[in-house]
Amino acid sequence: MGVIMGSVVKRMALGWLSALLTIFPATAGSWMLSQGEVQYGGGITYYTDDSYWDQHSHLISGTCTSHNLYLFQGLQYGYSYYHTLFVETTFALQRCGAVHTTGLGDVRLGIRGRLDVERNGRTWELAAIVPTGYSRTAPRRIGNGRLGVEGGLFFSGQEKGFEEKKRAFVKAGLKARYWFGPPASQLLGYLGGVWRVGSGQSLEGRINGDFSLRDGRPEPISLTNQTQLSDHDRVYLEGKYNHVIMPAWTATFSIGRDVWGRNSGRGTFAALFLSHTWRP
Repeated sequence: MGVIMGSVVKRMALGWLSALLTIFPATAGSWMLSQGEVQYGGGITYYTDDSYWDQHSHLISGTCTSHNLYLFQGLQYGYSYYHTLFVETTFALQRCGAVHTTGLGDVRLGIRGRLDVERNGRTWELAAIVPTGYSRTAPRRIGNGRLGVEGGLFFSGQEKGFEEKKRAFVKAGLKARYWFGPPASQLLGYLGGVWRVGSGQSLEGRINGDFSLRDGRPEPISLTNQTQLSDHDRVYLEGKYNHVIMPAWTATFSIGRDVWGRNSGRGTFAALFLSHTWRP
């Protein structure tokens, strides 16, 4: 019984980190707001898996199928032409067999700046990841439970927003994440292409990856107790449909699938994200 429950708990942890890293890139990235602009973003992601890759990247069947729902909330503010501030978090509802867990995930606070003062779509970003008081040792915690910091660089071939007539362009991003405590720092990135299919409509395909730097800080407890949440590797494919549904309102529908991992769940997800930009 202990082995079965350990497998369930492990897979809940792996499903959480997979979906969490799927959600957060929705707002992190290359775009700057104008001074005084405010943007709200909200989204819902459903993630399910029935297997996971172990520490040797061998695919293991799970003892149950996980069903996970994640509610994302984010707010951005154009502090100046050169800097955009943002805050975001996610509420999780997770189930795998008889094991359930719900709660507020980490809060991410950060600043984004321009790499090119003449054009949008080329930015740097710094952020802090703050745990929200959940237990750091509980077998079903919903985050790494430690303070983290990260920094990254982002690029988009789109420079003027949806009004630009460029038919297709490339998007890319790369960032490093450091945790103040074990088990490991991380490197995360994506590369994608966007194709316009109509007025205010586009399709996007991308490959995403997050990788452990394995910097020698493992915790002396097994992964079944969710203590190795950041010591994993994961690659997943994602497709998106973006649509400006009315002035200042944009909707994004995305689907994705994990294709390779280590200490990571193999799952499928679907997400709906809505953003609204205005000037108070």
